[in-house]
Amino acid sequence: MTRALQTILAEERSVILSGRFDKLSALQTRKETALQSLRLRPQEARRIAAEIDINQRLLAAAKDGINSASRRLNEMAEAQKTLRVYGPRGTSTDVAVGTPGFEQKY
Repeated sequence: MTRALQTILAEERSVILSGRFDKLSALQTRKETALQSLRLRPQEARRIAAEIDINQRLLAAAKDGINSASRRLNEMAEAQKTLRVYGPRGTSTDVAVGTPGFEQKY
């Protein structure tokens, strides 16, 4: 694997792991340029493919994490609006929850 491509792939992995996804497009351009100029033996090609696969799996895991966090935030926001209660027969009903505040009794 050429040193330049190895450096780019390591940098890409660092960017993914740190969550700085805005930096990926610039790395993509550099990576494509480096890949186009390569003349590889099969063993080198397999090593590069393995490095790229690692980064792809990291990106997929990051995407899954972001989707999971988004779903959880939506669930938490929804829980503040409604409350699901179960009746004596086991059926569920959603009850609107009012805004939190103080109850005054006279």
